[in-house]
Amino acid sequence: MLFTGCSKEEVKKTIDELQSSLVSQGVEEDDLGNIVNGQYFFDDGDNQYYSSFDTNGNPHIYLKDKSTGNIKTIFDGFGWSFAVNDGWLYFSGNAGTSIDATYTLYRCKTDGSDLEHLIDKYTVNMNFYNDWLYYSRKADYDSQISSIYRASLDGSNEEEIVSGVSANGLSVVFNNKLYYMDSNNYMYRANVDGTNKEQILSDKIDQFIIGKGRIIYLDQSDNIKSCKEDGTDIKTIRASDGTDINRINSYDNILTYVTYGEFDYSTYSWDYSIYTISIDGLNDLKVYDSYSYGFYVNILNDKIYVLDYYQDSSFNKLIAITRNMNLDGSNLQDLYR
Repeated sequence: MLFTGCSKEEVKKTIDELQSSLVSQGVEEDDLGNIVNGQYFFDDGDNQYYSSFDTNGNPHIYLKDKSTGNIKTIFDGFGWSFAVNDGWLYFSGNAGTSIDATYTLYRCKTDGSDLEHLIDKYTVNMNFYNDWLYYSRKADYDSQISSIYRASLDGSNEEEIVSGVSANGLSVVFNNKLYYMDSNNYMYRANVDGTNKEQILSDKIDQFIIGKGRIIYLDQSDNIKSCKEDGTDIKTIRASDGTDINRINSYDNILTYVTYGEFDYSTYSWDYSIYTISIDGLNDLKVYDSYSYGFYVNILNDKIYVLDYYQDSSFNKLIAITRNMNLDGSNLQDLYR
């Protein structure tokens, strides 16, 4: 969605008429995978925002002006669940020199000024739908049950709309319906205020996204499947071969998934690989090998973005570096840090 050249009133009108959660420029409106994958890179048409650790081992949110190429730090700390709405950048994050997994809700002007701390509780999976800010909230990082909340754009009028959802708090609005996983890993959809919920899949699942207007999900046997919005017309994209899979995302007709192997205590990370596969199940290819404590994949503007998070012995702490590459894995580069 391109807002460049629009007045604030035109942008606000466009956002007010959205039928689904707001996505970055460079992503089709029926591809919402980045939202449930952390959204640590966001393009609003004029600026790009991302998190990374600098070469001194400290985390920052960076702003890149697309017209000039100039890059500056706008937050000293780590953040993700980025989204821009009506002149404000919103994110879940923590200030300081490490990722401390507190993840409370902030916003600042798109130039980095006027930082506000909106909600001081643990919040993740933040996204916008019309005049509402949606997010999941739980007691702390280790809690096994979340609730889905929404609030006004300034953080006021907070309300819990679905309780007892999965610990990862995955949820997204698509075509005026709220999709989420409950604490038993079943998938539901409901009205956008959380009412009239219905279970739409009999499979237990580990993750879901919306890709090309279909639900794409990873079941607990590591099969990747897709279905229509109401859970019908289930198709298998990739049948399990016994490999552990974690994290799926999509971009146009390409799906990415992550496989992982052994844990290395020297770097406090897992060996992992990223594969691409077409949504019809063809062209299953490995495009990236690395290591990370968690697996984070965003895709936009014909680029795959990864956030590799590992123990760096030179700083004696975990650091995260954002990198991107072409869809085939070529031209790998670290973003400015």
